[in-house]
Amino acid sequence: MPAELTPDRLAELAAGTLEEAAFVFTERADPPPPFPGSVLEARLQYDGPSRGEIALRATPEFAAGLAANLLGSEPGDPETARRSADALGEIVNMLAGAVVLELFGPVAQTRIGVPSVRECPGAAVPGGCLTHLTTEEGERLDVCVRPRSGGPP
Repeated sequence: MPAELTPDRLAELAAGTLEEAAFVFTERADPPPPFPGSVLEARLQYDGPSRGEIALRATPEFAAGLAANLLGSEPGDPETARRSADALGEIVNMLAGAVVLELFGPVAQTRIGVPSVRECPGAAVPGGCLTHLTTEEGERLDVCVRPRSGGPP
């Protein structure tokens, strides 16, 4: 039986992943500040004793900052901007490992899918996220974990 993932625990897992991987420091924010424009959403599915989906949502500027930190480059570098979606996808992949371990423990057989990233207008971002984080600079990051049923992930 999977463990329950509380908003506080998910915020801790996400904050730890961001801090360790990209030197980004966050704290939980309820209610979150609005997204000012377009939003990148990175998603992936997981499968184990139960199935679900993990998603991260952030502005393209936040994702570019992640890319710069992950690549060790400058935020204004053109390569960094091109890799911003990849960076958000990589963070959701890292977070998925932590979430699956938290939900199912270290011995359960699990599978983590491949991240996909899309851009959408901030106003079109669906609700239903488990927790919201903000950075020291006031950037918003939504962290969503949703159970799924039926079919392969």
